[in-house]
Amino acid sequence: MSTSATANSQEVKEIYNQTAKEYEEFVIPCKLCQYLILMHELNIGQNENVLELGSGPGYLSIEIAKIIKNGSVIGVDISEKMVELASTKAKEWQLDNLEFIVGDVTKLNFEDETFDICVNSYLIHWIPQPVVFLKEIFRILKHGGKVGIIAPSPEWYSEIQQAYRNVIKKYNGDLKEACQELVGLKVYTEHELEDMLTNVGFDVQKIIAFRFKENIPIQNCLRVVNAKSNETYLSQLPEQLREQAKQELKKELSEISNKLVTTESGYIVIAQKT
Repeated sequence: MSTSATANSQEVKEIYNQTAKEYEEFVIPCKLCQYLILMHELNIGQNENVLELGSGPGYLSIEIAKIIKNGSVIGVDISEKMVELASTKAKEWQLDNLEFIVGDVTKLNFEDETFDICVNSYLIHWIPQPVVFLKEIFRILKHGGKVGIIAPSPEWYSEIQQAYRNVIKKYNGDLKEACQELVGLKVYTEHELEDMLTNVGFDVQKIIAFRFKENIPIQNCLRVVNAKSNETYLSQLPEQLREQAKQELKKELSEISNKLVTTESGYIVIAQKT
């Protein structure tokens, strides 16, 4: 499996079917405040129909469903395991206005102009053709509908990225291309996101940049990365070298400190279909 530009939906599904539980445990907690900001900026009403793409274990959709009285929320994810987790949580909250389904976010089975709001969180960096993805969102939104996106910035996990690059440099003979993203296909800058949305036809209303640092033990740090990628960052190397490279990455990180300072950074983007 590879995180090159040829990665496909099946590969992403395999990653998150294998890491669903770890993703819920290690990744979701640091996202909850971002979800609340996104919801506030979208000014979600009580009668709106909302679609979340790449809904994962369902936390964002659940928070939205709690405040919608007469509308509905649908979460779509390519991973059956993620949909299973999310559906179980929706039942625990007794949210009758919330449904999770398995599907490909680039080929949505919804009619044109079906939804008032579409949201997605940490998804676009996994999409091989982001413009096609954004056009599909534009299609299913009603006139005046809004899209809310949470996306990582290039500074995301910069300390781990640098340690990774230091390790990968040792394998120049086995790695023909420059270092790929640690997690996903491509992380976009603020201007790249804005340009893509504008070119599709959206009016970008607000971009909120966030950045914070966190001290976490090395092992937990790697578990977070693996929950997001299932070690696909090693797939650029021949199989016989991957375990060696993994151990070298651990050593590289441990030399920084026993607790690694990691940078979390990204953007919350609000745009409207005009």
